[in-house]
Amino acid sequence: MSDPKRLKHSPIVVAVDFDSSLVNAIKVAGELARRSRSKLILLHAVREWSTYTTSSLEGNMSLPLGEVMAANLQTEIEDARQQLNDTAAALRKDLQVEIKVVAGIPNQVIVAEAVLTQAQVLILGSPVDSWRRKEHRLSTLLSVLSEAPCPVLVVGSEPLDEKIEAVAIADDLTPWSKPAVTAAFYFAEAMDAPHVYHLHVNPLQRERFAQALRRYAMRQGTQVRPEAASEFFKDLEHDLSLQLRERAGEETVWFPEREGRYTASVLHGPVLDTIESAISKDQGWNAGLIVFGQHRSFHRRPFRAGNVPFSEMARLGKLALIVPPEAA
Repeated sequence: MSDPKRLKHSPIVVAVDFDSSLVNAIKVAGELARRSRSKLILLHAVREWSTYTTSSLEGNMSLPLGEVMAANLQTEIEDARQQLNDTAAALRKDLQVEIKVVAGIPNQVIVAEAVLTQAQVLILGSPVDSWRRKEHRLSTLLSVLSEAPCPVLVVGSEPLDEKIEAVAIADDLTPWSKPAVTAAFYFAEAMDAPHVYHLHVNPLQRERFAQALRRYAMRQGTQVRPEAASEFFKDLEHDLSLQLRERAGEETVWFPEREGRYTASVLHGPVLDTIESAISKDQGWNAGLIVFGQHRSFHRRPFRAGNVPFSEMARLGKLALIVPPEAA
């Protein structure tokens, strides 16, 4: 690691749901906490029924539903606290670990904890492994992504590589995604990843552009040189690559021992397919962490880069980091 002093020491919050992604989430969180010498907070949110809902149901039943629900809630809290203690036992050998079980609406509980503790990152499990609870969990995850004050690291249940060999940044070259570049280099340091791939996907395709250019020339009664489209894309790639390097210029200073370990790439094609292909082992990058910037505007919710589904990242065994525009 080139400069450990750069790493933050604010808490790392893991939202635990006791599902199949738990092992991966704890593994990643523990490694980050050790390297940044940060406290680890294991948080479980117990969903609490509203007083209004309970009162409405009691009006149609002879049972004291409110008392029954309160008793069940307390039992669930105690069970969750015991499970968290069991999970934290092994981590406490070399980490400061705090456990919290809070009753409330899960996404509100998780975001509030990140705000109160000034967390450096929120870690959540991916919802793809449980069909019965998928809709509820996906709703919670998307709500957290749209409201989180810090980067959110989404961890799937597929086996992860022992070491993150590379970090990939999906940069759409907008102001909103600039913090994602900063966060990506920070996490490359924290995970001791030797390479950062900085990519921009241009959905414009060479063949279709060349065809459109020829059709336009025919309508105008002129001709275009066969190499015109190729030259246009060459100039476009050069310009976009310069923009990527300028955005990363302030961050590459943190890789002094890794000169030549930063790569700016401009790719063309459908965004999702292109990103998936680029970060795969077949491409040669084998990026274990993919970083996206997030727009706060409603119509772009919850994040950019083609609205990449977490199921795809989890299926590939990748970690996905989503960075809000105000995160540094």
